[in-house]
Amino acid sequence: MFPVIFILGLLTAIVGTLAALFQTVLRPFLAYSSMSHTGLILMSFSTETALGVDSALLYLLSYIFAMSAIYLTLSTLEAMGLDFHGVHQLKELRANFTLAVSFSISILTLAGFPPTVGFFAKVGILVNLAALGQI
Repeated sequence: MFPVIFILGLLTAIVGTLAALFQTVLRPFLAYSSMSHTGLILMSFSTETALGVDSALLYLLSYIFAMSAIYLTLSTLEAMGLDFHGVHQLKELRANFTLAVSFSISILTLAGFPPTVGFFAKVGILVNLAALGQI
């Protein structure tokens, strides 16, 4: 099953990334990027190695917490009466420092920016795939 799950994960990651590329509204962008994150997790699970499973679980946990923080931030902004739909409205975060920091750390985690947890999870996945000769 390794080749099938790996190919499905790779296709999911590619399609999700290409679909997210052209989004200007934040929620659909996050939905499409979720597809690419799922593809990475599938590829890591498909290797059936200890590093692959551990990296996938770390990535899944970091993804869950980061997306929860992002959606809580968006919900809080909408509850404050801000009509927050597009990426161009991120400047509204300047009004609340705590929300801005939470949102920024969460986005950086999803992007895999060092030294966030998302970085270490993505590095683990890439090291695992490279060790198996898949990259």
